[in-house]
Formats: sequence, C-alpha cells, structure tokens
Amino acid sequence: MKINKKQILAILVLSFMFLAILALTKVQAQTPPSAGGAWNNQVGMNEIGVEYGQDAQAPTNLITIIVRIINFSLGILGVLFLGLLIMSGYQWMTAGGNEEQVTKAQSRMKNAIIGLVIVLISWAITYFVIYKMVLPATNPDEHFDVQYDVDPIT
Repeated sequence: MKINKKQILAILVLSFMFLAILALTKVQAQTPPSAGGAWNNQVGMNEIGVEYGQDAQAPTNLITIIVRIINFSLGILGVLFLGLLIMSGYQWMTAGGNEEQVTKAQSRMKNAIIGLVIVLISWAITYFVIYKMVLPATNPDEHFDVQYDVDPIT
C-alpha cells in the first residue's frame, strides 16, 4: 500500500489536533499540599474549585486581553512554522535525487525560517511596547516606586 502526500498531511493534522486536545485538559483530583511553595502556585495546583475553561483571575483590563490574543496568534504561527519545516524536511528526504524538489524544499525552509524570525521580532516589539511603555504609563504606582511628599487627593 502506497501512502500519498494527502494521507500523510491528514495524519499529521489529526495527530496535532489530538495532541492539542490532550494538552488542554486540566484535571485536579488532589488536595493542595500545606507547604507547596512557589512551584505549586506556578503549575496551578492551588486553584481548586475552578471550572474548566474559567480562570481564577480573569482579565478585566483591555491590555491583558490584547496580550493574550497576540500570544495566541503568535503560538499558532509557531505551529505553522513547525509544520512547514517538517513538510519541507520530508520533501527533501524523499526527493530521491530530484534536484527540483530539493531546491523547492530548501527554499520553503528558508522562507519558514525568515517567517519565524519576523514573528519573533514582532513578539519582541509587542512585549517592549506593552510591558515597558504602556503598562508603566497606565499604572505607574505598580511599576515604579512612587513616594508622595503629600497625601494624594482622594
């Protein structure tokens, strides 16, 4: 039985979808330890009673929502980069000496790497703008050690 490219692509897409479903499940059947420390807070072991899909600290501010949307879209672009790289590597390995397929796979790899660099640069710019410029401007008390000489007007 010969496997064609459509079957391989379908298997890859289905396996990524299956792995994504497994990665999204969060099961908390244990009670939190009394002295868990920072590790338990980081992995979310102290959040008991939160329903699936609901965050204990839901974002209320627009900047947090925008950052989450940007991070999600950049994650999808990273998965697309990985898919292009795997597909190009497979095409290169199965070229069988066909120079045209090898150059096509190499150019696709180059384009995928250039795209990844562009995505990483855009993430760095977004991070700098949001966390180093916008947040300190909107909430200076949280980002700078502000000392008032007089009581602020309430």
